[in-house]
Amino acid sequence: MNTAPTTATGQRLEPCWGCGTPTWRWRGSVHGYKCDSCIARAVGLDRPPSGRELRASRFTRHDHHERQENA
Repeated sequence: MNTAPTTATGQRLEPCWGCGTPTWRWRGSVHGYKCDSCIARAVGLDRPPSGRELRASRFTRHDHHERQENA
């Protein structure tokens, strides 16, 4: 008899490899089973953008608007 917890749709829940909470998302052989907050922490989405990233996004955004206005 299989007693593993499942979701309402029948997907099997596994413990998150980062924090241990139940999750069904398999993130590949490197990350394994990880919840959304642990994967965000692993790839750096839980921190604010660096100054370099902000400057790059501003340049890209302004450059795009200037191209549209000149067209």
